[in-house]
Amino acid sequence: MKITRRQLRRIIKEEKSKLQEQSTPAAGTTGMEIQPSIDAIEEILNGLNDDGLTNADLIKLLEGIILDINRGFVGESS
Repeated sequence: MKITRRQLRRIIKEEKSKLQEQSTPAAGTTGMEIQPSIDAIEEILNGLNDDGLTNADLIKLLEGIILDINRGFVGESS
């Protein structure tokens, strides 16, 4: 299964929305409330790897997404 960068961005945005709908975690929580999002992202990355992308390719893809987050294109506006 191939996924475009746009599709990955949409999935990340949807998962972020789901997280924001949850109440703010109390102090001392373990962060398990984000685990479903992590699992979904890892599943997508594993699928991309199965389609032929190397770990270096996946890192470049994620670095591009981080850059987009910092620029305000993904997540909160900067």
